[in-house]
Amino acid sequence: MKFSCYLVFTITLLLVVTGCTSKEKQDVDINNAEIIFGKWDLDYQGAVGDTYPINLIFISKISDGLEVDSIKFPNHSNLKVDSIELKQGDLMDDGRTLYNLTLNTTAVESGEYSTKNIDVSFKNGISKSYAIGNLHWDISKSKPSEELVPDKGYVAMYPNLEKYTINLVNYSKYDMEIKGIITDNQNLKLTDILVNGENISESGHISPGQHAEINAKITTDDQQYQFYSISPRVIYTMHDETKESILPASIYGLMSITSETVKKMIESK
Repeated sequence: MKFSCYLVFTITLLLVVTGCTSKEKQDVDINNAEIIFGKWDLDYQGAVGDTYPINLIFISKISDGLEVDSIKFPNHSNLKVDSIELKQGDLMDDGRTLYNLTLNTTAVESGEYSTKNIDVSFKNGISKSYAIGNLHWDISKSKPSEELVPDKGYVAMYPNLEKYTINLVNYSKYDMEIKGIITDNQNLKLTDILVNGENISESGHISPGQHAEINAKITTDDQQYQFYSISPRVIYTMHDETKESILPASIYGLMSITSETVKKMIESK
């Protein structure tokens, strides 16, 4: 069963979810309610003040009256949740309901942050901690180099873990040599990297103003996660100096939530 959503990721994330019905609110016993979150292998690279949206997918036997008051990241007071939006989605065959919890997060100080749990406070005053996989932020004080950047904006939302692709342009006045593209995800890597259709070791050179199409395969160590966010870092040299550019995040898995995805969520609780 497919989760009814269409997503576009630029700086913000637009989410439209269908399958919701309006009902009267009722008291919900959170303490005895089974709530299972999908697991993320999420990596965000950026600067202080940037907004980092996160879509947290979960299932519950609660079909009505579930309301979230606030969310915190344990031991990371410098990560702020600016907004919360809870959307009710499809009813699964086993009677569970699929939900989407959208957060806009901001880092107020530079640093590297990781967490495997989130603390959720519900409207009825009960707070609980939930396993969420692995969320990772690497936040710098200032914006990274814009010498090698996506061409004409950037939109990346992939249904499956099959490929990574992006078009870049050298906006500097100098030649550059791409040496590699890496991610800081827990178990996702980019392999077989091609630059303009050729192996990166043979075609990494980009002249000023030149465009470069990057394609890569994705490999994972295991399938313990259902959703992925990657912020690749392009390593390049210019004037014998090694530099890097942070590419916008790409999201995997949110466009193809099926009954199999839900099954894996339940099994990984």
